[in-house]
Amino acid sequence: MNIFVASRAAEGSLVERYGIALDKIVYVGNGLNQLSAESAVVRSGRPRRVLFVGREPLRKGLDILLSAMSEVVKIIPDATLTVVGTGEFALGSEPEWLDSRGLVRDRLELSAIYDDHDIFCLPARQESFGLVAVEALSRGLPCVVSSVGELPNTVRDRLEGRVVAAEDVDALATALIELMADDREFSLMSARALARASAFDWDEIAGRILRRITNA
Repeated sequence: MNIFVASRAAEGSLVERYGIALDKIVYVGNGLNQLSAESAVVRSGRPRRVLFVGREPLRKGLDILLSAMSEVVKIIPDATLTVVGTGEFALGSEPEWLDSRGLVRDRLELSAIYDDHDIFCLPARQESFGLVAVEALSRGLPCVVSSVGELPNTVRDRLEGRVVAAEDVDALATALIELMADDREFSLMSARALARASAFDWDEIAGRILRRITNA
């Protein structure tokens, strides 16, 4: 018997909660349906434009990111944040550095939004997988994510981005500032992001499953 799972978190849950032997569980990852047929490029220049994509603001940590960005702009005044996927948060007066787009359903439009930004950020409180992080990697965006669920396995700390503790506003702000301040590391992380995205190709995942079945 083989049980195929998309995340390390699911793998751990099967072992801890249900007592399933680890050698029966096969981690294969999750696949990405490409946003656009156009190839993404390695980013360069001064990273300033942060992107958040998510429909559940509290679970995805949008309030944490807003607090962190309030600190970021004190150090890097031209930093900006674009929020896609939700309008369900209260800010009072909207700061100049914030652009709220609401829900975007068209995948080509979403791809263009990724391409118009420099850094993707998902400081989630809870997250089983986080497919939006894979979308961001596939468009060459370094990612800053929290250390929950599959996120730290998808985005490896200091390789394709930064991983910070959940609900740590100061750590999140510091990670964003450091990434914005280092153009060279930003470009290296962008190149690694594109390479990392290939691990989430459906053909690659199908191959992992097939190899396990045929070798069983």
